[in-house]
Amino acid sequence: MPFRLPLRTGLFATFVGCVFLLVRCLPSLHTNPPFPVRSEKVCGDGVLDPGDGGEQCDAIDGGAIGCFATCRINCAGGAFDELTGSCYLARGVSTSFREAVQRCEREEAHLVTIGSLREQDFVRTHLNPGDLWVGLSVDPKLAGFTSVATTEPGWTEQCPGCFAPNVLDASQQCVTQTQNVWVSRSFTSDAPLDVVCERERPGISSEGCSDGVCVHPFASKRYVFFTDEQTAEQAVQTCVNYGGQLVMFDTEQEREYVSRELRTLILGFGYQFGTADAGDPGVWLGLSRRADQWLWIDDAGFDARPNPWGDGQPLESDAGYGGAAFTYIADEQIDTQLARTSRVGDRKPYLCEFR
Repeated sequence: MPFRLPLRTGLFATFVGCVFLLVRCLPSLHTNPPFPVRSEKVCGDGVLDPGDGGEQCDAIDGGAIGCFATCRINCAGGAFDELTGSCYLARGVSTSFREAVQRCEREEAHLVTIGSLREQDFVRTHLNPGDLWVGLSVDPKLAGFTSVATTEPGWTEQCPGCFAPNVLDASQQCVTQTQNVWVSRSFTSDAPLDVVCERERPGISSEGCSDGVCVHPFASKRYVFFTDEQTAEQAVQTCVNYGGQLVMFDTEQEREYVSRELRTLILGFGYQFGTADAGDPGVWLGLSRRADQWLWIDDAGFDARPNPWGDGQPLESDAGYGGAAFTYIADEQIDTQLARTSRVGDRKPYLCEFR
Protein backbone atom coordinates (compact mmCIF):
# COMPACT_ATOMS: atom_id res chain seq x y z
CA MET A 1 0.00 0.00 0.00
CA PRO A 2 1.61 3.33 -0.94
CA PHE A 3 2.49 5.64 1.92
CA ARG A 4 0.47 8.85 1.86
CA LEU A 5 1.74 12.02 3.52
CA PRO A 6 -1.22 14.39 3.98
CA LEU A 7 -1.08 18.12 3.35
CA ARG A 8 -1.31 21.20 5.51
CA THR A 9 -2.23 21.15 9.21
CA GLY A 10 -3.10 17.45 9.35
CA LEU A 11 0.27 16.47 7.94
CA PHE A 12 2.13 15.75 11.15
CA ALA A 13 -0.54 14.07 13.27
CA THR A 14 -1.68 11.76 10.50
CA PHE A 15 1.90 10.92 9.56
CA VAL A 16 2.55 9.41 12.99
CA GLY A 17 -0.32 6.97 12.70
CA CYS A 18 0.56 6.02 9.16
CA VAL A 19 4.12 5.06 10.07
CA PHE A 20 3.02 2.51 12.65
CA LEU A 21 0.46 0.97 10.31
CA LEU A 22 2.68 0.82 7.27
CA VAL A 23 3.13 -2.70 5.92
CA ARG A 24 4.70 -3.01 2.52
CA CYS A 25 5.48 -6.06 0.40
CA LEU A 26 7.95 -5.17 -2.29
CA PRO A 27 7.67 -6.94 -5.62
CA SER A 28 10.86 -8.65 -6.74
CA LEU A 29 11.29 -6.30 -9.70
CA HIS A 30 10.47 -2.64 -10.33
CA THR A 31 10.88 -0.70 -13.54
CA ASN A 32 10.68 2.86 -12.22
CA PRO A 33 11.71 4.69 -9.04
CA PRO A 34 8.93 5.83 -6.69
CA PHE A 35 7.42 9.23 -7.39
CA PRO A 36 5.68 11.87 -5.19
CA VAL A 37 1.90 11.53 -5.01
CA ARG A 38 0.81 15.06 -4.03
CA SER A 39 -1.83 16.16 -6.48
CA GLU A 40 -1.13 19.84 -5.81
CA LYS A 41 2.13 21.49 -4.79
CA VAL A 42 1.61 24.94 -3.32
CA CYS A 43 3.40 27.43 -1.12
CA GLY A 44 2.01 27.06 2.39
CA ASP A 45 1.64 23.27 2.49
CA GLY A 46 4.66 22.88 4.78
CA VAL A 47 6.62 20.83 2.24
CA LEU A 48 9.74 22.37 0.74
CA ASP A 49 9.72 21.92 -2.98
CA PRO A 50 12.13 23.74 -5.31
CA GLY A 51 9.54 23.11 -8.03
CA ASP A 52 6.97 25.29 -6.25
CA GLY A 53 8.27 28.41 -7.97
CA GLY A 54 11.69 27.92 -6.35
CA GLU A 55 10.63 27.73 -2.69
CA GLN A 56 13.34 28.66 -0.21
CA CYS A 57 11.16 27.94 2.85
CA ASP A 58 7.59 26.80 3.54
CA ALA A 59 5.72 27.51 6.75
CA ILE A 60 2.32 25.81 6.98
CA ASP A 61 -0.53 28.17 6.04
CA GLY A 62 1.46 31.38 6.24
CA GLY A 63 4.75 33.04 6.92
CA ALA A 64 7.14 32.72 9.83
CA ILE A 65 10.05 34.78 11.07
CA GLY A 66 12.55 34.78 8.24
CA CYS A 67 10.11 33.15 5.80
CA PHE A 68 7.71 35.34 3.85
CA ALA A 69 4.21 34.11 3.00
CA THR A 70 5.56 33.84 -0.56
CA CYS A 71 7.94 31.10 0.65
CA ARG A 72 11.02 33.23 0.13
CA ILE A 73 13.76 33.64 2.73
CA ASN A 74 14.27 36.96 4.49
CA CYS A 75 17.69 36.97 6.13
CA ALA A 76 17.23 40.43 7.64
CA GLY A 77 20.68 41.61 6.62
CA GLY A 78 22.34 38.28 7.39
CA ALA A 79 23.98 35.76 5.08
CA PHE A 80 21.82 33.19 3.25
CA ASP A 81 23.38 29.83 2.41
CA GLU A 82 21.55 28.62 -0.70
CA LEU A 83 22.91 25.09 -0.31
CA THR A 84 21.52 24.45 3.17
CA GLY A 85 18.78 27.10 3.35
CA SER A 86 20.14 28.49 6.62
CA CYS A 87 20.44 32.18 7.51
CA TYR A 88 23.36 33.38 9.60
CA LEU A 89 22.82 36.56 11.59
CA ALA A 90 25.42 38.63 13.43
CA ARG A 91 23.81 39.72 16.71
CA GLY A 92 26.40 41.65 18.66
CA VAL A 93 28.51 40.32 21.52
CA SER A 94 27.90 38.75 24.90
CA THR A 95 29.90 37.56 27.90
CA SER A 96 27.28 34.88 28.68
CA PHE A 97 26.59 31.67 26.78
CA ARG A 98 23.04 31.49 28.12
CA GLU A 99 22.29 35.08 27.15
CA ALA A 100 23.68 34.42 23.65
CA VAL A 101 21.41 31.37 23.33
CA GLN A 102 18.35 33.38 24.41
CA ARG A 103 19.20 36.21 22.04
CA CYS A 104 19.06 33.80 19.11
CA GLU A 105 15.91 32.08 20.37
CA ARG A 106 14.05 35.40 20.34
CA GLU A 107 14.60 35.44 16.59
CA GLU A 108 13.45 31.81 16.16
CA ALA A 109 17.06 30.84 15.54
CA HIS A 110 19.76 29.03 17.49
CA LEU A 111 23.33 29.84 18.40
CA VAL A 112 25.46 28.76 15.47
CA THR A 113 26.60 25.13 15.46
CA ILE A 114 29.58 24.62 13.17
CA GLY A 115 29.06 21.19 11.57
CA SER A 116 31.60 21.19 8.73
CA LEU A 117 34.61 23.03 7.37
CA ARG A 118 32.39 24.44 4.63
CA GLU A 119 29.98 25.91 7.19
CA GLN A 120 32.86 27.32 9.18
CA ASP A 121 34.31 28.98 6.08
CA PHE A 122 30.87 30.34 5.06
CA VAL A 123 30.33 32.03 8.42
CA ARG A 124 33.86 33.44 8.50
CA THR A 125 33.68 34.72 4.92
CA HIS A 126 30.25 36.34 5.05
CA LEU A 127 30.04 37.63 8.64
CA ASN A 128 33.73 37.96 9.56
CA PRO A 129 33.22 37.35 13.29
CA GLY A 130 35.99 37.39 15.85
CA ASP A 131 36.00 34.90 18.70
CA LEU A 132 32.47 33.51 18.86
CA TRP A 133 30.18 31.34 20.95
CA VAL A 134 29.36 27.89 19.49
CA GLY A 135 25.99 26.31 20.26
CA LEU A 136 27.37 23.27 22.07
CA SER A 137 27.24 22.54 25.79
CA VAL A 138 28.54 19.63 27.85
CA ASP A 139 26.13 16.85 28.72
CA PRO A 140 27.79 14.73 31.45
CA LYS A 141 25.36 11.86 30.88
CA LEU A 142 26.58 11.49 27.31
CA ALA A 143 30.26 12.27 27.89
CA GLY A 144 29.94 14.66 25.00
CA PHE A 145 28.51 17.90 23.73
CA THR A 146 24.82 18.51 23.12
CA SER A 147 23.69 20.93 20.43
CA VAL A 148 21.35 23.81 21.23
CA ALA A 149 19.60 23.01 17.94
CA THR A 150 17.07 20.18 18.20
CA THR A 151 17.40 19.46 14.47
CA GLU A 152 21.15 18.99 14.62
CA PRO A 153 23.29 16.36 16.31
CA GLY A 154 25.57 16.66 19.25
CA TRP A 155 29.23 15.77 19.14
CA THR A 156 31.25 13.23 21.07
CA GLU A 157 33.99 14.43 23.37
CA GLN A 158 36.61 12.90 21.09
CA CYS A 159 35.13 14.30 17.88
CA PRO A 160 33.56 17.74 18.35
CA GLY A 161 32.19 18.76 15.00
CA CYS A 162 33.95 15.71 13.56
CA PHE A 163 36.54 17.95 11.94
CA ALA A 164 37.81 20.18 14.75
CA PRO A 165 41.61 19.85 15.05
CA ASN A 166 41.81 19.77 18.84
CA VAL A 167 40.20 17.67 21.57
CA LEU A 168 38.00 19.71 23.89
CA ASP A 169 37.98 19.56 27.66
CA ALA A 170 34.61 18.16 28.73
CA SER A 171 35.20 19.43 32.27
CA GLN A 172 34.26 22.85 30.88
CA GLN A 173 30.63 23.61 30.06
CA CYS A 174 30.59 24.96 26.52
CA VAL A 175 32.56 25.77 23.39
CA THR A 176 33.89 28.82 21.61
CA GLN A 177 35.89 29.30 18.44
CA THR A 178 39.02 31.42 18.25
CA GLN A 179 40.49 31.83 14.75
CA ASN A 180 38.95 28.51 13.69
CA VAL A 181 40.33 26.70 16.76
CA TRP A 182 37.82 25.11 19.14
CA VAL A 183 38.21 26.18 22.78
CA SER A 184 36.49 24.89 25.92
CA ARG A 185 35.02 27.53 28.23
CA SER A 186 32.74 28.03 31.17
CA PHE A 187 29.28 29.56 30.63
CA THR A 188 30.73 33.05 31.04
CA SER A 189 33.66 34.85 29.48
CA ASP A 190 35.72 37.75 30.80
CA ALA A 191 35.83 39.26 27.30
CA PRO A 192 32.71 39.63 25.15
CA LEU A 193 32.39 37.05 22.37
CA ASP A 194 30.54 37.44 19.08
CA VAL A 195 27.02 36.05 18.82
CA VAL A 196 26.13 34.45 15.48
CA CYS A 197 22.61 33.04 15.16
CA GLU A 198 21.67 30.31 12.69
CA ARG A 199 18.06 30.09 11.51
CA GLU A 200 16.93 26.87 9.86
CA ARG A 201 14.35 27.32 7.14
CA PRO A 202 10.78 26.22 7.98
CA GLY A 203 9.33 23.23 6.16
CA ILE A 204 10.14 19.57 5.67
CA SER A 205 11.79 18.10 2.60
CA SER A 206 9.88 14.81 2.57
CA GLU A 207 6.49 13.69 1.27
CA GLY A 208 4.53 10.55 0.51
CA CYS A 209 5.64 8.52 -2.50
CA SER A 210 4.08 5.82 -4.61
CA ASP A 211 6.33 3.61 -2.43
CA GLY A 212 8.16 4.77 0.68
CA VAL A 213 8.75 8.43 1.52
CA CYS A 214 10.34 10.76 -1.03
CA VAL A 215 13.08 13.05 0.27
CA HIS A 216 13.59 16.01 -2.01
CA PRO A 217 16.81 16.41 -3.96
CA PHE A 218 20.16 17.51 -2.64
CA ALA A 219 22.49 18.63 -5.44
CA SER A 220 22.01 16.05 -8.21
CA LYS A 221 20.39 13.33 -6.07
CA ARG A 222 16.93 12.54 -4.78
CA TYR A 223 16.09 9.91 -2.20
CA VAL A 224 13.38 7.47 -1.11
CA PHE A 225 13.16 6.26 2.49
CA PHE A 226 11.73 2.77 3.11
CA THR A 227 10.60 1.80 6.61
CA ASP A 228 10.43 -1.96 6.11
CA GLU A 229 13.45 -3.51 7.82
CA GLN A 230 15.71 -5.57 5.58
CA THR A 231 19.19 -7.00 5.75
CA ALA A 232 21.91 -4.93 4.12
CA GLU A 233 22.02 -7.31 1.14
CA GLN A 234 18.25 -7.11 0.64
CA ALA A 235 18.30 -3.31 0.88
CA VAL A 236 21.04 -3.09 -1.76
CA GLN A 237 19.01 -5.26 -4.14
CA THR A 238 15.75 -3.39 -3.52
CA CYS A 239 17.41 -0.09 -4.42
CA VAL A 240 18.84 -1.65 -7.59
CA ASN A 241 15.41 -3.00 -8.50
CA TYR A 242 14.05 0.52 -8.31
CA GLY A 243 16.81 1.82 -10.56
CA GLY A 244 18.85 3.42 -7.78
CA GLN A 245 21.43 2.44 -5.20
CA LEU A 246 21.81 2.42 -1.44
CA VAL A 247 22.68 5.92 -0.23
CA MET A 248 26.32 7.08 -0.16
CA PHE A 249 27.27 10.50 1.19
CA ASP A 250 29.50 12.31 -1.29
CA THR A 251 29.98 15.36 0.94
CA GLU A 252 29.60 16.36 4.58
CA GLN A 253 26.80 18.71 3.54
CA GLU A 254 24.84 15.86 1.95
CA ARG A 255 25.28 13.79 5.09
CA GLU A 256 24.00 16.64 7.27
CA TYR A 257 21.00 17.30 5.01
CA VAL A 258 19.94 13.66 4.74
CA SER A 259 20.58 12.94 8.42
CA ARG A 260 18.39 15.87 9.44
CA GLU A 261 15.54 14.57 7.29
CA LEU A 262 15.96 11.02 8.58
CA ARG A 263 16.01 12.27 12.14
CA THR A 264 12.70 14.02 11.47
CA LEU A 265 11.19 10.93 9.87
CA ILE A 266 12.49 8.36 12.36
CA LEU A 267 12.40 10.29 15.63
CA GLY A 268 10.31 13.39 15.14
CA PHE A 269 7.28 11.39 14.00
CA GLY A 270 7.71 8.56 16.48
CA TYR A 271 8.88 5.78 14.15
CA GLN A 272 10.17 2.80 16.12
CA PHE A 273 12.19 -0.11 14.86
CA GLY A 274 9.75 -2.96 14.79
CA THR A 275 11.82 -6.11 15.27
CA ALA A 276 14.38 -7.42 17.69
CA ASP A 277 16.73 -7.82 14.72
CA ALA A 278 16.84 -4.09 14.02
CA GLY A 279 19.88 -3.51 16.24
CA ASP A 280 20.92 0.07 16.91
CA PRO A 281 18.62 2.67 15.31
CA GLY A 282 19.76 3.83 11.90
CA VAL A 283 19.56 3.23 8.16
CA TRP A 284 21.83 1.23 5.89
CA LEU A 285 24.71 3.02 4.21
CA GLY A 286 26.18 1.93 0.87
CA LEU A 287 29.47 0.84 2.43
CA SER A 288 30.53 -2.76 2.93
CA ARG A 289 33.60 -4.82 3.80
CA ARG A 290 34.90 -6.94 0.96
CA ALA A 291 38.20 -8.82 0.82
CA ASP A 292 39.16 -7.29 4.19
CA GLN A 293 38.70 -3.71 3.05
CA TRP A 294 35.84 -1.24 3.18
CA LEU A 295 34.49 -0.25 -0.23
CA TRP A 296 31.50 1.78 -1.38
CA ILE A 297 28.89 -0.22 -3.24
CA ASP A 298 29.77 1.53 -6.52
CA ASP A 299 33.24 -0.08 -6.05
CA ALA A 300 34.87 3.26 -5.26
CA GLY A 301 37.68 3.08 -2.75
CA PHE A 302 37.01 4.12 0.83
CA ASP A 303 38.90 7.41 0.42
CA ALA A 304 36.68 8.48 -2.51
CA ARG A 305 34.21 10.01 -0.03
CA PRO A 306 34.46 11.71 3.39
CA ASN A 307 35.29 9.34 6.21
CA PRO A 308 31.89 8.42 7.71
CA TRP A 309 33.01 6.50 10.81
CA GLY A 310 32.00 7.46 14.33
CA ASP A 311 34.29 7.16 17.33
CA GLY A 312 35.80 3.69 17.78
CA GLN A 313 34.55 2.49 14.40
CA PRO A 314 34.68 0.28 12.40
CA LEU A 315 34.52 -2.82 14.58
CA GLU A 316 36.13 -6.09 13.55
CA SER A 317 34.07 -8.90 12.03
CA ASP A 318 35.44 -11.53 14.43
CA ALA A 319 33.70 -9.71 17.30
CA GLY A 320 30.26 -10.61 15.96
CA TYR A 321 29.92 -7.66 13.63
CA GLY A 322 29.10 -7.98 9.97
CA GLY A 323 30.50 -6.44 6.85
CA ALA A 324 27.97 -3.63 6.45
CA ALA A 325 27.74 -0.05 7.71
CA PHE A 326 24.78 2.07 8.79
CA THR A 327 24.19 5.70 9.67
CA TYR A 328 23.34 5.88 13.35
CA ILE A 329 20.24 7.89 14.34
CA ALA A 330 19.89 8.26 18.12
CA ASP A 331 17.49 10.29 20.22
CA GLU A 332 20.18 11.39 22.67
CA GLN A 333 21.67 13.69 20.01
CA ILE A 334 25.17 12.34 19.94
CA ASP A 335 27.19 11.06 17.00
CA THR A 336 24.00 10.91 14.94
CA GLN A 337 25.51 11.64 11.56
CA LEU A 338 28.25 9.04 11.74
CA ALA A 339 28.46 5.43 10.68
CA ARG A 340 28.76 2.29 12.75
CA THR A 341 29.41 -1.36 11.96
CA SER A 342 26.34 -3.58 11.95
CA ARG A 343 25.91 -6.85 13.80
CA VAL A 344 25.44 -10.01 11.81
CA GLY A 345 21.73 -10.47 11.04
CA ASP A 346 20.69 -6.87 11.65
CA ARG A 347 17.66 -5.63 9.74
CA LYS A 348 17.11 -1.90 9.25
CA PRO A 349 15.17 0.67 7.24
CA TYR A 350 17.08 2.04 4.27
CA LEU A 351 17.42 4.98 1.92
CA CYS A 352 17.80 4.65 -1.85
CA GLU A 353 19.40 7.42 -3.90
CA PHE A 354 18.62 8.29 -7.50
CA ARG A 355 20.54 10.53 -9.88
